[in-house]
Amino acid sequence: SNLRLLDKGKAVHTIINNMGLSHHMHTINSLIDMYAKCGSLKDASTVFASSPKEDLVAWNSMITAYVENDQSEDAILLFYEMSHVKVKHDHITYIGVLKACAILVAVDLGMLLHSLAIEDGIEEDELVVVVLINMYAKCGKLADARLILDRSAKLGPAPWTAMIGALAHHSAHESAISYFQGMRDFGVEPDAATF
Repeated sequence: SNLRLLDKGKAVHTIINNMGLSHHMHTINSLIDMYAKCGSLKDASTVFASSPKEDLVAWNSMITAYVENDQSEDAILLFYEMSHVKVKHDHITYIGVLKACAILVAVDLGMLLHSLAIEDGIEEDELVVVVLINMYAKCGKLADARLILDRSAKLGPAPWTAMIGALAHHSAHESAISYFQGMRDFGVEPDAATF
């Protein structure tokens, strides 16, 4: 159970503190991740608060923790705070906060984040492309999801698979089949996830 794992994690955290290792960035990020996976956002947040404000990985770990624990609003608020203290975003930041937008069906914010990703030169990242396709699709903007894929068609199978899944989710089965064929025509081989 998560409670048993949390207790073990807290015991390890105590040992880390006693060894004087609790302020190393790798340790901080691992602790945030561990507490989040155990469902203890309070403890994850406490560790995050002790991290250096310029530690991008800590910000990303906490944003991801919020998203994975159904606290998407908090992930978005943390993104705003991150921007306010001028910590530069990377592809992991955008992946986390765009997932939050998809969960909340916050298309306007998602579009703003898409614009920021373009400005930051991150829109071409394959995982960001996949999350953008999913976000637009979950917000009912299939035409925008298609535009993302059209600009990224030369990437691997993941963006194609995201688009095919989005179309199938919206009961556009013929379009999903057409995109599957288009994927093959474009020279992108489907992977296990595609099937």
